[in-house]
Amino acid sequence: MEGRHYGGQRFSLPSHLGTYTYKGGAKYVGSFVNGKKEGKGTYYAPRGTKYEGDWKAGNMHGEGILTYGNGAKFEGQFRDNKKNGKGTYYFANGERLEGTWKDDLLEGQGVRYRKSGASRKENYQAGKKVKA
Repeated sequence: MEGRHYGGQRFSLPSHLGTYTYKGGAKYVGSFVNGKKEGKGTYYAPRGTKYEGDWKAGNMHGEGILTYGNGAKFEGQFRDNKKNGKGTYYFANGERLEGTWKDDLLEGQGVRYRKSGASRKENYQAGKKVKA
């Protein structure tokens, strides 16, 4: 890993809690195992994106919340740094989309909720809306 390590113990130990600051300003605060993000932790990217949740072998993996710099966010399941499984995407404009993701793309039936409270079922294939 390139960057600087602050707090916690040294990476040579099997497991610890700490903070790691990367070149470019990104930062991770949480658990490490063998120098990789593992367990619970929060990653802060320089432009306001933040992931808070479960990590496995250095990747977002499990339950988490990914908040984007533009105010949008995704709450749900991740596998290998991608949205995978059930989740809700909250748009910056106040709408939300609930459904199942596969490799970062919405797959199958989703429900879109408008700011007005109205909802509509929509079908998706590989992230693109399709007719039922």
